[in-house]
Amino acid sequence: MRAVIAEDLTLLRDGLARILRAHDIEVAAAVGDAVALAQALEEEQPDVAIVDVIWNGLLESAKIASMADVYEINVAPHNFYGHLCSAISATFSAIVPNFRVMEIDIDSAPWRDEFYTVVPTIENGEFILPTGPGWGIDINEKAVRARPPKQ
Repeated sequence: MRAVIAEDLTLLRDGLARILRAHDIEVAAAVGDAVALAQALEEEQPDVAIVDVIWNGLLESAKIASMADVYEINVAPHNFYGHLCSAISATFSAIVPNFRVMEIDIDSAPWRDEFYTVVPTIENGEFILPTGPGWGIDINEKAVRARPPKQ
Protein backbone atom coordinates (compact mmCIF):
# COMPACT_ATOMS: atom_id res chain seq x y z
CA MET A 1 0.00 0.00 0.00
CA ARG A 2 1.16 3.53 -0.81
CA ALA A 3 0.00 6.41 1.35
CA VAL A 4 0.10 10.18 1.31
CA ILE A 5 -0.07 11.89 4.70
CA ALA A 6 -1.85 15.25 4.92
CA GLU A 7 -0.85 16.75 8.29
CA ASP A 8 0.15 20.33 9.00
CA LEU A 9 2.14 19.56 12.15
CA THR A 10 5.62 18.36 11.25
CA LEU A 11 6.07 16.32 14.43
CA LEU A 12 2.85 14.37 13.85
CA ARG A 13 3.48 14.05 10.11
CA ASP A 14 6.98 12.64 10.65
CA GLY A 15 5.85 10.36 13.48
CA LEU A 16 2.99 8.90 11.48
CA ALA A 17 5.31 8.35 8.52
CA ARG A 18 7.72 6.40 10.76
CA ILE A 19 4.90 4.25 12.13
CA LEU A 20 3.57 3.46 8.65
CA ARG A 21 7.01 2.59 7.31
CA ALA A 22 7.62 0.32 10.31
CA HIS A 23 4.53 -1.61 9.19
CA ASP A 24 5.67 -1.92 5.56
CA ILE A 25 3.41 0.83 4.24
CA GLU A 26 5.15 3.01 1.67
CA VAL A 27 4.79 6.72 2.35
CA ALA A 28 4.73 8.29 -1.11
CA ALA A 29 4.57 11.81 0.36
CA ALA A 30 3.99 13.58 3.66
CA VAL A 31 2.69 17.10 3.13
CA GLY A 32 1.55 19.99 5.27
CA ASP A 33 -0.65 22.12 3.01
CA ALA A 34 -3.28 21.86 0.30
CA VAL A 35 -1.01 22.91 -2.57
CA ALA A 36 1.57 20.23 -1.71
CA LEU A 37 -1.24 17.71 -1.24
CA ALA A 38 -2.70 18.37 -4.69
CA GLN A 39 0.74 17.95 -6.24
CA ALA A 40 1.40 14.73 -4.29
CA LEU A 41 -1.98 13.22 -5.22
CA GLU A 42 -1.43 13.92 -8.90
CA GLU A 43 2.21 12.86 -9.06
CA GLU A 44 2.32 9.97 -6.59
CA GLN A 45 -1.12 8.37 -7.15
CA PRO A 46 -1.16 6.73 -3.69
CA ASP A 47 -3.68 4.10 -2.63
CA VAL A 48 -4.85 6.23 0.29
CA ALA A 49 -4.54 9.76 1.69
CA ILE A 50 -4.34 9.85 5.48
CA VAL A 51 -6.15 12.85 6.95
CA ASP A 52 -6.05 14.15 10.53
CA VAL A 53 -9.67 15.28 10.86
CA ILE A 54 -9.25 16.69 14.36
CA TRP A 55 -6.34 18.97 13.50
CA ASN A 56 -7.65 19.94 10.04
CA GLY A 57 -11.29 20.27 11.09
CA LEU A 58 -14.28 18.51 9.55
CA LEU A 59 -14.83 20.93 6.66
CA GLU A 60 -11.16 21.20 5.66
CA SER A 61 -10.88 17.40 5.88
CA ALA A 62 -13.91 17.05 3.61
CA LYS A 63 -12.15 19.38 1.12
CA ILE A 64 -9.07 17.14 1.29
CA ALA A 65 -11.27 14.09 0.66
CA SER A 66 -12.84 15.85 -2.36
CA MET A 67 -9.39 16.67 -3.70
CA ALA A 68 -8.35 13.02 -3.33
CA ASP A 69 -11.59 11.82 -4.91
CA VAL A 70 -10.75 13.73 -8.10
CA TYR A 71 -7.81 11.32 -8.50
CA GLU A 72 -9.91 8.31 -7.37
CA ILE A 73 -7.88 8.04 -4.16
CA ASN A 74 -9.47 6.89 -0.92
CA VAL A 75 -9.02 8.63 2.42
CA ALA A 76 -8.43 7.27 5.91
CA PRO A 77 -8.79 9.45 9.01
CA HIS A 78 -5.80 9.42 11.35
CA ASN A 79 -7.37 9.11 14.78
CA PHE A 80 -5.50 8.17 17.94
CA TYR A 81 -7.30 10.43 20.37
CA GLY A 82 -10.37 9.72 22.54
CA HIS A 83 -13.99 8.77 21.96
CA LEU A 84 -15.16 12.28 20.99
CA CYS A 85 -12.51 12.45 18.28
CA SER A 86 -13.50 8.97 17.13
CA ALA A 87 -17.10 10.16 16.74
CA ILE A 88 -15.93 13.20 14.75
CA SER A 89 -13.68 11.05 12.53
CA ALA A 90 -16.52 8.56 12.03
CA THR A 91 -18.80 11.40 10.95
CA PHE A 92 -16.17 12.45 8.40
CA SER A 93 -16.00 8.83 7.23
CA ALA A 94 -19.77 8.76 6.79
CA ILE A 95 -19.98 11.93 4.68
CA VAL A 96 -17.17 11.39 2.17
CA PRO A 97 -17.62 9.08 -0.82
CA ASN A 98 -14.03 7.84 -0.84
CA PHE A 99 -13.64 6.61 2.74
CA ARG A 100 -11.44 3.51 3.09
CA VAL A 101 -10.70 2.71 6.73
CA MET A 102 -10.62 4.58 10.07
CA GLU A 103 -7.83 4.31 12.60
CA ILE A 104 -9.08 4.05 16.19
CA ASP A 105 -7.24 3.86 19.51
CA ILE A 106 -8.64 0.90 21.44
CA ASP A 107 -5.95 0.41 24.08
CA SER A 108 -6.03 3.44 26.32
CA ALA A 109 -6.33 4.09 30.04
CA PRO A 110 -8.82 1.71 31.68
CA TRP A 111 -10.86 4.66 32.97
CA ARG A 112 -11.11 6.50 29.63
CA ASP A 113 -14.76 5.49 29.08
CA GLU A 114 -15.74 7.40 32.25
CA PHE A 115 -14.87 10.68 30.50
CA TYR A 116 -17.70 10.37 27.96
CA THR A 117 -21.48 10.29 28.10
CA VAL A 118 -21.58 7.66 25.34
CA VAL A 119 -18.99 4.99 24.66
CA PRO A 120 -18.54 4.11 20.98
CA THR A 121 -19.91 0.81 19.75
CA ILE A 122 -18.03 -1.32 17.26
CA GLU A 123 -20.01 -4.18 15.72
CA ASN A 124 -18.45 -6.59 13.22
CA GLY A 125 -15.53 -4.21 12.76
CA GLU A 126 -17.78 -1.22 12.05
CA PHE A 127 -17.99 1.95 14.15
CA ILE A 128 -21.67 2.64 14.86
CA LEU A 129 -22.33 6.37 14.67
CA PRO A 130 -23.82 7.71 17.91
CA THR A 131 -27.39 8.95 17.50
CA GLY A 132 -27.46 11.82 20.01
CA PRO A 133 -27.33 15.51 19.07
CA GLY A 134 -24.15 17.03 17.68
CA TRP A 135 -21.42 14.41 17.50
CA GLY A 136 -23.66 12.05 19.47
CA ILE A 137 -21.22 12.01 22.38
CA ASP A 138 -20.23 14.51 25.04
CA ILE A 139 -17.63 14.96 27.75
CA ASN A 140 -18.52 13.87 31.29
CA GLU A 141 -17.01 16.91 33.02
CA LYS A 142 -17.55 15.49 36.52
CA ALA A 143 -15.45 12.43 35.63
CA VAL A 144 -12.73 14.62 34.10
CA ARG A 145 -12.57 16.79 37.24
CA ALA A 146 -12.30 13.62 39.36
CA ARG A 147 -9.00 12.77 37.60
CA PRO A 148 -6.98 16.00 37.53
CA PRO A 149 -3.61 16.00 35.75
CA LYS A 150 -0.63 15.02 37.86
CA GLN A 151 1.81 17.83 38.59
